[in-house]
Amino acid sequence: MISQSKAELVALRLGKLFGNLLSLEMAARLVIATLDKKHPLSVGPQLPQLTTGERVKVTPLTNGSSLMAILKQYNRAVPDDCQVSAKQIVDLRDALAHGRMFGSGQDSEHFRLLKFAKRPDEQGRVLVTLAIDVTEDWLSDNIAFLDDEISKVARFLGYKKVPL
Repeated sequence: MISQSKAELVALRLGKLFGNLLSLEMAARLVIATLDKKHPLSVGPQLPQLTTGERVKVTPLTNGSSLMAILKQYNRAVPDDCQVSAKQIVDLRDALAHGRMFGSGQDSEHFRLLKFAKRPDEQGRVLVTLAIDVTEDWLSDNIAFLDDEISKVARFLGYKKVPL
């Protein structure tokens, strides 16, 4: 059975993964916006001060482009040593955003992340498209992976990355 302290540790690490994913997307959008001559960053209101119901211009920071589209656009704009692993990042984000987390039963010390196909087959069964044991190693490896990817974007921007 998974202990409360183990569950809390997993929750904290999942939060770090989500935070890193959000930071990575925003940093990639910032690079695109910085390089976009049509939408200078100094134009318009400060985005963090916006409130619900306001309208702003569509820019690289506000458009509805998918994460994959943003990361591909980012990779096209930066040198090879600053490019990120777009597919691996999107796959991780999709697993976390669309997967379902289960405790693995009485005899297990980890959670299981499952992702299912959107449509069932003719017999009413749905395909399992992803099954991951969410172990401490899996969490640590993915946190380190995202940290490395964020470092690439920060290097391009000339930003100092603050470790969490």
